Amino acid sequence: GGKRSKITITQRAPVMVEVTPEGEGDTQDDDDTIPCVDLKKFDPMGFLRELRHDFGTDFIIMLFSCYFGVKGVLYTILTKGQLPYYMDYIKTSGADYQKYGTIAMTPWPLKAAIGALSDTVPICRYHKAPYIILATIFGVVGYVLLWLLPLGAEDETVSPGTPHEEGSNTTVVAPILFFVISLQIAAVDLLCQGRYARMMVEKPQTGSSLISWVWACYFLGALTFGYGLIGPISDNYDPRLLFAIGIPFACQVLVPTLLGYMKEDKLPNSKVQSEKLRTHPKMYVLAVLMAVGALSTSIVSLFYSDVVVLVLAWFWSAVIIVASYWALSRTLANANTYMFFCNALYLLIPGSVDPWYTADEKCVPDGPHFSNTYYLTYSGIVGSVAALIGVCVFQIVFKNSTFRRAFWTTTVIKVVACVFDVIMVKRWHRPAVPDKVMYMFGDAIISEMAAQLDFMPSAVLVSKVCPSGFESTVYATMGGFQIFGQQVARTTGGYLAEQLGIKATVSDCNFDNLVPLILVSHLFLPLLTIPLTFVLIPDLKLTDDVVTSPLPSEHSAYSTIKDRMEDVAKMTVINPLSVGR
Repeated sequence: GGKRSKITITQRAPVMVEVTPEGEGDTQDDDDTIPCVDLKKFDPMGFLRELRHDFGTDFIIMLFSCYFGVKGVLYTILTKGQLPYYMDYIKTSGADYQKYGTIAMTPWPLKAAIGALSDTVPICRYHKAPYIILATIFGVVGYVLLWLLPLGAEDETVSPGTPHEEGSNTTVVAPILFFVISLQIAAVDLLCQGRYARMMVEKPQTGSSLISWVWACYFLGALTFGYGLIGPISDNYDPRLLFAIGIPFACQVLVPTLLGYMKEDKLPNSKVQSEKLRTHPKMYVLAVLMAVGALSTSIVSLFYSDVVVLVLAWFWSAVIIVASYWALSRTLANANTYMFFCNALYLLIPGSVDPWYTADEKCVPDGPHFSNTYYLTYSGIVGSVAALIGVCVFQIVFKNSTFRRAFWTTTVIKVVACVFDVIMVKRWHRPAVPDKVMYMFGDAIISEMAAQLDFMPSAVLVSKVCPSGFESTVYATMGGFQIFGQQVARTTGGYLAEQLGIKATVSDCNFDNLVPLILVSHLFLPLLTIPLTFVLIPDLKLTDDVVTSPLPSEHSAYSTIKDRMEDVAKMTVINPLSVGR
């Protein structure tokens, strides 16, 4: 009942969801914002007919290819398929599994640089399609090699799910192949984002329909051929089969791209468009610095000790933070810095937690011994639903809240969620509550919802201070900076686990200090971001306009973000890049 809401999502890693009341006009009352979408009158066939009428059948097929096949299926295989591949097939250690996961996610902080390259250096007179084709070729090669190369350990007598020593053939090859398939997903995601965002600007009367289609495709792919296959296949077959299944999904995006379904304009020539570099040089420098920092850290992690990698990761963090104050307005740079620390200080420790949950009795005698089907498939599906619920909870609870309150409150909720991991590891819930019930209704739901609640206010703030005319570059840069923070969190978490003596190998499983590791990583360090809230975050409501000079003085000719944000009543976010623990 009441006024129907429309949702506009601008997916710029993180994915921005802008919710405004339906209808035109520059101002709205806060009461007009509907917390969640009313689906009672939703007509699927009518919705598809409107999409075809507004954007054409070809482009709708292109988006289905990108977001069902690539972002939905392949991204889920990438993030969740590493656990069975490294731990069950390669039989590597938990520490190396964590390190290799960091390398696999490196292309995501490169998205700003990829976008800058495609915008300034067209290939065959196109900005996007040739880059999709090149990325797909590399991705397909990566899937084929992950499927066929015999990189596993020779010892086949150890049960699946048990952490093992690193296979001698995997130190460089397997992480690089995961990097390559991740690069395809990140590039296709970014380039499709740029195109559909442009079409939404050209046809503003279409509202949220295109974005609704994008996310319907994404969730359909993730929940069917993504989560739906990972657990059962890795439990019953060779985990490499996951990457064989990924080959057709990686290839299929070539068909609509080669048929011209991207609907991008053909340029008169393929000359480098250097005027863009001259117009926004500092933004490009910031994107390049982030790319160099992410790449160098990943490369060094393959050949040098954790101490060297840790120092390098935090060095590049300092460089990028300083560069953001040089390239962006102070308000935007403050938000950038705050969100980096929110991610970097919530240490990711999948190399310690994942093996504990999935190890057999030999490694963890009184452990939960979860199968991949339960740990990856069932909990993944439930966690995705919990994240969506978190979106509605945020809209209801923090509708009229201030930015500061939203940030520190959601941080507290997130850190409290780590209590469920502590209870599980200490076994305090036994025998009253079974492991699977405790994990599903505790960690799988509460942690995902808490992470969603923690992530959303940052997206609101970024959009409020994003300068007009720089949305694409700023969103990609800010999103990449947050993912770089997660990479730093992985590196720091791995180093801390090593110092606490956490081991997950075939010859030595030691989780004696897992509880202190969880408390430091997910409780004490994240709480340090609360004081930063009152230093770096403006004391304004989420519904207020944040009027600021968008960029340093040399860009003062650009309009303030108020011009772009005057019709925004409310915003939420869906975070598709929640990786690790």
